[in-house]
Amino acid sequence: MQVSNLTNEILNGHASVSKPVLYSEQPFVQGELKNLIKERNRAKKTWQATRHPQHKTELNGLQNKIKRKTYLYGQQVWEDTLSALNTEDNSLWGTAKAFRRKAAPISALNGPDGTAFSDTHKTDLIAKSLESQFQINDIQYPHKDETITNIVDAYFIINNNNADPHPLLSHRKLLILLKM
Repeated sequence: MQVSNLTNEILNGHASVSKPVLYSEQPFVQGELKNLIKERNRAKKTWQATRHPQHKTELNGLQNKIKRKTYLYGQQVWEDTLSALNTEDNSLWGTAKAFRRKAAPISALNGPDGTAFSDTHKTDLIAKSLESQFQINDIQYPHKDETITNIVDAYFIINNNNADPHPLLSHRKLLILLKM
């Protein structure tokens, strides 16, 4: 007797504190939406096979219907979620907290000067890192571009790597070779 009373009290306490499980039926749109998707896929297949403008018009109409239905379905699901919120099980406060919560901050960065915690120190650390990785070419000699161009041109003149090893055939020679 006492064991059953204790069990009942534990179960009742658990039921009163726990979040209730809601078994809601799916909205009627889902069945209609499935049929629209099947029709759209069939219309898409037909249009891809025929490329007829009328089939493309039907496909576009079905795609627009699906967009509207999915938007309405999402709105209905959101309204159902909002109507199911309750202060007793803290679901209302949890949802409100999720909307008020800021994005996760960027974690601390380790650098040569130590760990950067503030945003200004992090930006300075990233800027220094980029400066050390990407340095501007040191052009103190004004004719450096001409010198480099002359060296490259001389290389291509000495090493005829870009010359075509086989001369192009004229059409007559090609026909003669093909007839042989």
